Amino acid sequence: MQYYSFFRLMQVALGKAEAFPESPSDDEWTQLYRSAVEQSLVGVLYDALQHLPEQQRPPKPLMRKWFSDTNSIERKYVQLAQLTLSVVRRFESDGYRVCLLKGIGNSLHYPNPKVRQCGDVDVWLDASPAECIRYAHRYRPGTKALYHNVEMPVNSQLEVDIHYRPSHLYTPWGNKRAQRLFLQWKEEQFCHSVPMVEGESVAVPTVRFNLVYLICHFNQHLFNEGIGFRQLMDYYFILADATDEDRQSAMAMVEHIGLGKLARALMYIMKEVFLMDDRLLLAEVDEPTGRFLLQEILATGNFGQFGEDAEKKRNKVERNWRRLRHNFHLLSVFPADAICEPLFRVYQWVWRQWMKRY
Repeated sequence: MQYYSFFRLMQVALGKAEAFPESPSDDEWTQLYRSAVEQSLVGVLYDALQHLPEQQRPPKPLMRKWFSDTNSIERKYVQLAQLTLSVVRRFESDGYRVCLLKGIGNSLHYPNPKVRQCGDVDVWLDASPAECIRYAHRYRPGTKALYHNVEMPVNSQLEVDIHYRPSHLYTPWGNKRAQRLFLQWKEEQFCHSVPMVEGESVAVPTVRFNLVYLICHFNQHLFNEGIGFRQLMDYYFILADATDEDRQSAMAMVEHIGLGKLARALMYIMKEVFLMDDRLLLAEVDEPTGRFLLQEILATGNFGQFGEDAEKKRNKVERNWRRLRHNFHLLSVFPADAICEPLFRVYQWVWRQWMKRY
């Protein structure tokens, strides 16, 4: 019931529904607000409250708190946009081309970008892994480098993830094809500038690129931290902005890198939860896999045991053991990735030891 009401609230926010079948109780509204916080959708869902009939709205104290939180999110968005712009200009002044990934770049597809809650800033630099790692270590020696990015804290409020590879896949054959595709589409992304703040423009991915890239990102999270509904909301708005040509081209590439089954499962969620029109979907839905994926998201995403906060509370041995158990659970549905994910972790550890020389 909790999930159904939360889905309904998202549908109202998207203009897909007008009201709840039955008015939520005060306790149910408290739970809905808590879910909105967990999913980082407080600002987006506040719009739904304004469209609900008066008798179905939350109690006035909660309504005021929700309003206050949304105002705070909008103010923080403006501050983050300005800070992000200054970070991008710093990279550019140091001679690097920059493309914003995820986060604030995705918010530009929302009707009101300011209500999307953004966290860390992800940037793709047109530079080699070694060069990016050396650059990050100039500001924070020894900061953690992964196969696709390196962390670079800017200050106590902001951390920048510098990507030398936009994303990665767990299967070696899929990853090889994905990296080749990213290189093939790279020039278009660094040249795709859009206005962001105070008349200044920054490069962000094209819709076609995002349709592929975000599915790669979902694949990572499926086997690691879990997928949250803010990520799915991003995909909904980007998919809604896509042309038929974008969708056809993106799906062909998704199939090429081996994520077609995941994409069709995501389309089930877009259709059943977000009530997206069939003509806007990336592909035909895979209902059995989609149902499995939705249950997995509810169990292991921000709602469940693999949420980011839950992961931080576990030590390394426990995290790796739980991931192995999780992979076994996913084995029957996504066998190739479930087998390759632990092997990729070993490869990434070896790669990191080699890259420590930088």
